Amino acid sequence: METNKVESYNRFSDWCRFGNHGVIAANDPDEQEKILKFSTLLTNAVIFHTTLDMMTAVRELIADGWSITLEDLAVLSPYLTARIQRFRRLRHRRDHPDPRCLRRPSRR
Repeated sequence: METNKVESYNRFSDWCRFGNHGVIAANDPDEQEKILKFSTLLTNAVIFHTTLDMMTAVRELIADGWSITLEDLAVLSPYLTARIQRFRRLRHRRDHPDPRCLRRPSRR
C-alpha cells in the first residue's frame, strides 16, 4: 500500500503518541493545543534523531567500501515503527552488577 508523505507522517505521529491511546480527553481548547504541539514536537524530534542515525549508518557503510546509490537512499524512511519497542523491557542481571551501583554515595 503506497501512502503519501503526509499520511506516513500522521501514522508515525499516531504511533509516537502515548497515554490514553492518543485520545485527547480534555475539552479545553488551550489544553488540546498544548497536547498537539507537544505531540508534534515529540514526533519531529524522533524523526530528526532517526534521520541522524540513518545518515551515520550510511556514512559508515560508505567508509567501509559499500556503494550506496540514490535508489538505495530513496527507500529509506525516518518513519520506522517495525521491530521497535517503544517501552523496552529491561532485564536486571544480578550476576554482573554495574560496579558504579556497588559504590556507596559519599556524604558531603
